[in-house]
Amino acid sequence: HVDSWLFSGIGEALDRIFEAHPQVRLKFCGWETRLDSILFRRWGDKVIRQEGVQPKHWPEVVSTFDVGLAPIDLRPLDPWREGAPTASYDERRSWLKAAEYLTAGVPWVGSNGLPYRDLARWGRLVENTPEDWFCALDHMVKNLSHEKALAWERRKWALKKLTFDGNLIKFEQMMLNILGSRQVRTGHRLPDIQYVAQTA
Repeated sequence: HVDSWLFSGIGEALDRIFEAHPQVRLKFCGWETRLDSILFRRWGDKVIRQEGVQPKHWPEVVSTFDVGLAPIDLRPLDPWREGAPTASYDERRSWLKAAEYLTAGVPWVGSNGLPYRDLARWGRLVENTPEDWFCALDHMVKNLSHEKALAWERRKWALKKLTFDGNLIKFEQMMLNILGSRQVRTGHRLPDIQYVAQTA
């Protein structure tokens, strides 16, 4: 989402990061080109573009990142009807980006918005200001080995809690409950079971 990059403060923070740490590069994946003229051209060879990634290759690509970035645009939108809550467009997004970083063992920094709050203790959330983004990224760069080791430990938790494979038994039980309750509602009975009807 382009506005996440334009209105989170991350662009200005990266200006300072590239100056303070000349070795840093930004890897940007996807077909989005609107940011090229707005942000990326001013950084020149500091930006590594990877256009399309097949879904089956995405976990491998994510695992090559040193630090994951998850900016979101927190500017409030006008309520869609009278009395509706004020919220930002990006706060309706999921926490998938943080989950991808966690399951890949990549340390990450994200905007302090609703989508990432449940995962905050396994990453780092910042206010959407250039200064907060800079401080968080500067810390990550200066302490990269330590942050990567922490992220690799957190990966164990993430693989158990955030992946389909890690939750297969829960998913199977949920499906069995759904099927069982549907069968009961439609009058199906299991063989060799005596059912007792309760009347009031």
